Amino acid sequence: MVEIPPDAPLLLYTSVMINFLHINRFPLICNLGWKTVVTHHALVKEVKTEEFRRVVDREIAARSIGLVDEPIPVHILASFIEWERRLGKRDATLLANAVALGATIATDDRAAIKAGKKVGLLQVETTVALLRQCIIQEHITLHQANNSLKTLARNSFDPRIPCFCQLVGVQCRGH
Repeated sequence: MVEIPPDAPLLLYTSVMINFLHINRFPLICNLGWKTVVTHHALVKEVKTEEFRRVVDREIAARSIGLVDEPIPVHILASFIEWERRLGKRDATLLANAVALGATIATDDRAAIKAGKKVGLLQVETTVALLRQCIIQEHITLHQANNSLKTLARNSFDPRIPCFCQLVGVQCRGH
């Protein structure tokens, strides 16, 4: 199981946030042990459907998730300019917020993951890794997680695994 520092924030990137909304499991992210936060930009610019926005707004109102937008600290400005050149403004802003907050980032964007690891972020979590944590912490069953993978695949997400059996150490019985 992932050891999570008690005050460590989890900064949700659009990809993970939308994936958990697609599988109707968004509130689970808020129950994994992190102080979960999302940037104002990601919420306003990326959560486009009213239904998804209501779900996220409900979690913000319940204080299960925080809304942040940190100014870019001067000490990472040069890095931000390089990230923006390589990754674009959206991904660069994610990394800048993560560095400013000392946060783990939750993203499926491979370029952002690589850049996050390069700058030494505490940890980078993906949709699959967070769903695995949901199974381990018994928020969902193995069957529910595997059904979530199927739903995500129908929504153009490539989980790169056929099921969660190996990831949680159980014998696969076919799905």
